[in-house]
Amino acid sequence: MDESPSPPSPAAPVTMHDVARVAGVSPQTVSRVLSDHPAVRESTRRHVREVVRRLGYQRNDAASRLARGPRRTAARTSSTGASTRC
Repeated sequence: MDESPSPPSPAAPVTMHDVARVAGVSPQTVSRVLSDHPAVRESTRRHVREVVRRLGYQRNDAASRLARGPRRTAARTSSTGASTRC
């Protein structure tokens, strides 16, 4: 009997947590691998990337932006009423 974790169901998109579970690492490690952080062993990096490829994981840009939190942006208007970002 195979003891490895099974991939998520095809109906649901693959999440970073799914990749972490199947790879046997933490979600933080998956995040570090995907952002090319230097504090990850090469063997771990290769393994996580293989699981990402096998599961078909694609980073959700909207979720990434939400996880980073709000950005502090300012806007100013010109005398013509047009809005510009600072």
